[in-house]
Amino acid sequence: MSAQLLSQGRKAWEQYLEKDILDERLVRGPVADSWQRCRSLNVNPLGSAGDYQSEERRLEQRRYEKEQLIRVARPFLGDLARFVSGSDFQVLLTDENGYLLGIAGDARIVERAREVHLCAGADWSERRKGTNAIGTAIVEKAPVRVHAWEHFCAENQFLTCSAAPIVDPDGNLVGVIDISGDFRHANPHTLGIVMAAVRAIENQLRLEQVMNRLTAVSRWSHALVQGFTDGLVAVDNNGIVAEINARGGEILGINATLAVGNRLDQVYRGEMPILEVIKTGKEYRNHEIILDRSGRRAQSSGSLLRDDDGSIVGAVAFLRELHVPQSVRKTPVFFSRRYQFEDIVGDSLALQTAKEWASLAATCNSTVLILGDSGTGKELFASAIHYASSRSRGPFLALNCAAMPESLIESELFGYSDGSFTGAKKGGQGGKFEMANGGTIFLDEIGEMSMNMQAKLLRVLQERTVSRIGCASCGEKRRSRWNHHTTCRSHKN
Repeated sequence: MSAQLLSQGRKAWEQYLEKDILDERLVRGPVADSWQRCRSLNVNPLGSAGDYQSEERRLEQRRYEKEQLIRVARPFLGDLARFVSGSDFQVLLTDENGYLLGIAGDARIVERAREVHLCAGADWSERRKGTNAIGTAIVEKAPVRVHAWEHFCAENQFLTCSAAPIVDPDGNLVGVIDISGDFRHANPHTLGIVMAAVRAIENQLRLEQVMNRLTAVSRWSHALVQGFTDGLVAVDNNGIVAEINARGGEILGINATLAVGNRLDQVYRGEMPILEVIKTGKEYRNHEIILDRSGRRAQSSGSLLRDDDGSIVGAVAFLRELHVPQSVRKTPVFFSRRYQFEDIVGDSLALQTAKEWASLAATCNSTVLILGDSGTGKELFASAIHYASSRSRGPFLALNCAAMPESLIESELFGYSDGSFTGAKKGGQGGKFEMANGGTIFLDEIGEMSMNMQAKLLRVLQERTVSRIGCASCGEKRRSRWNHHTTCRSHKN
């Protein structure tokens, strides 16, 4: 601004003070409005800065209240301070009322600005300091530039100031960024720089609000999931556990906290049907699954998870442990650890020969007997035979014969009919041979069976038919044919 314009502007200011006349050719609208507000507030244009010690004492409290604004704005203030370095300008941050929270800039202008209390803790609202970029931007709720004589108070007219208000995501004014310096070094682009910094700060505030809301929703969802009485397991497209509640961990027998972030098939020994949902895209409802060798069971439903575009992003399974054995008329889903021949590692001639024989056994329908000492991997071979056979899509049902009481083993294997004995379930119940139909039944430690039970089992294996206990006594002349592979193992000859 030329010396002539400065002189004319100074005269316009003096004319307003003396005669209450505004020269609209020289005084811009926002400045004129501010001068009029200052007069109505009885601001003394010729007074000194006065005492601001009371405001300074509240500085730390105000900084505490505006912690988020200061934290978000700090890096941008640093960039602005480096930009104005060496130019006799300083960068200021205020709260929504015009109290200065922080200043950075050249030492020369900082010292001179302190003379008019343009320093941390001071109040630069229009009520206190008259027309100035900070106070006027707060009132106008818009970016403002106040240059030299446009300041209502004479002691501030050595300054040129550019300020813009900071608005939070909810539309509330939360602060102001200002660049002030010697009016003789004014730059017309300063206000644009301030506005760019303010927009960056507002974007960061919006981002933080979104992140805070997402965090709150996540915590709420996590609490909701943990409150389910049923177990819940969610995995992404790679089978990695994204969410599992405590009940789900209990049902599966795994640590729910440690499972998150790991592949489900690595933290859980069984083969969960939910992984097949990811592979095939086929959901399932109210299927019965066997959880472990002890025979614990759960009812499970599995569904796909999709994003807003309909793309599959994972799957979720709900689990409800069953404490009463379910009828085999319901669709059973069995799972045990899936071992294949490539999982059996070794280079010895004996092991390679055993794998060749087992591979041949997988191609036929004959009953397979696996002999070997304890710990030599008989179950691995049984599983590998199943998954290499034409029945690999069927169940692989393992049964520990040594763990079953002699009085129950026959009903467990063959099932029973309605009324066949005291306490028999109404409608009867199918045995393990019926349940394994279409797949493989693995009879572990078959040598621990009594000779009488082995004789009954031999007849079933020879005829490939099974009769439930009590069929003859209740008039059911029904003999069920089964179509599955039978694999037995024993450490006895």
